[in-house]
Amino acid sequence: MLTSLGKDVVLYGASDLLFKVLAFSVFPIYAYTFSVRDFGVIELVTAFSMLLTICCSLGLNNAVQRYYWDSDLTEEGKRRLVSTGLLFQSGSTIAVVAAAAICLYAVRQPIEEQYGMSWPLILFALAGLVPSVALQYVLDVLRLQFVPWRYACVAFLKNAVGVGAGLVLILAFGFGVTGIFMGTAVAGLLAVPVGLWLIGKDLEFDFNSGVAQTLFQFGYPFIFSGLAYWALGSIDRWMIAQFSNMDEVGLYGIAFKFAAVVMFLNTAFGQAWSPWAMKVRADRPDYRKVYSEVFSIWFLLLTLAGCALSLFAKELLILTTPERYWPAANILIVAVLGVVFLGTTQITAVGISLEKRTRIFAVSAWVGAALNVALNLVLIPRLGALGAALATTVTYFALSGSYLYWTQRVHPLPLNWTQLLSVFVVGLLSVPVAWTLNGFDTGLRTVLVKVLVMIIPIFLMWRGGLFRETLAAIVPPTGTPVEK
Repeated sequence: MLTSLGKDVVLYGASDLLFKVLAFSVFPIYAYTFSVRDFGVIELVTAFSMLLTICCSLGLNNAVQRYYWDSDLTEEGKRRLVSTGLLFQSGSTIAVVAAAAICLYAVRQPIEEQYGMSWPLILFALAGLVPSVALQYVLDVLRLQFVPWRYACVAFLKNAVGVGAGLVLILAFGFGVTGIFMGTAVAGLLAVPVGLWLIGKDLEFDFNSGVAQTLFQFGYPFIFSGLAYWALGSIDRWMIAQFSNMDEVGLYGIAFKFAAVVMFLNTAFGQAWSPWAMKVRADRPDYRKVYSEVFSIWFLLLTLAGCALSLFAKELLILTTPERYWPAANILIVAVLGVVFLGTTQITAVGISLEKRTRIFAVSAWVGAALNVALNLVLIPRLGALGAALATTVTYFALSGSYLYWTQRVHPLPLNWTQLLSVFVVGLLSVPVAWTLNGFDTGLRTVLVKVLVMIIPIFLMWRGGLFRETLAAIVPPTGTPVEK
């Protein structure tokens, strides 16, 4: 069963990896084309687009995932569920985007003067939201159908075509930063009809008000938790712009571009985890033990990936960007640990989801958002983007901890605390160690020292047998039939 999760992670993650590698491969071109300030503009527009996306989605994606695999839901019921959710969400998206366009047009001049965002840039960013929200819904349905190749097809049109179109518009036609969002909009318009065709077995374009009410009742708390997550992960860009400068916003954005290497793991795992976890609960009486084993291994993999990225942050920036971006290395070291903590929330929150206590998400997330804003107010004026990274890391740790607390109260898991605490200590120590080593001159000797530092905790945990039993449960011996 755990092996099947690994296969799903690989299948869904492989397509995402391909597209993220493609997007990252053009990043050096952008780095040599755009200034640090331009990247700051991209970060602010992207952050605002994410805010609107939350308002458009209404938490309906989460609601459909929750009810799709209910044992008493027939095939006809699934079609009604998916179709109602799609029509409901499409209407809300058009309404939100139209309202935002009207409001932003009225204040377009001060926005351009203060933040460097032109009206065409804002307009194309808004236009791209309509197909983008619809495509995310389609992708979530394809995951529920367990059809990874169809998922990859839609993801290709959405991501790869968007990157390619944006690159052409920037380099060949000189659209600058606006070209990125123009490319996204064009790719989205091409991908939507293909995506709708691929989920056709679950579509009948019939709106059922009773189903819509059920979906909204489950999903609306995710709006508030989503807004809180936005405050956790995006409002810091605007606070850096307000209390520091646009160059600091750009450096912060660059750091998180590289932290996306770990974020990719989060995304790939999350795409497989949600439907898989629901199916395991239905199929396995010992699902709580399975969840616990997955948590231990997942936290270990995330932490090791984060440590590697932190240790070689300076080398990665030197290899891919001009010198003006290299100060982002220390920001990256701190930011990666925060991304690791964020990745654990997919499991630490599982008990809350299973018990349908979704209001806990909203309360916990808003407490975390308040903590994040308070820390940013203190740290950004003193440390700039580095202060924002520190605030985000502390907040993500507190958020995952609160989710775990509530999961253990409402739907407890038999956790292996020795494993979890050992990995946590390794993650904490990685920050000062990486910071110190990245202060040395780059060279073969420094690289070898970093490789040695990376190997030591892995060797110690393996020699101590800390994860052998858990790994044995996930990777069966050669010749042992794999449970399906």
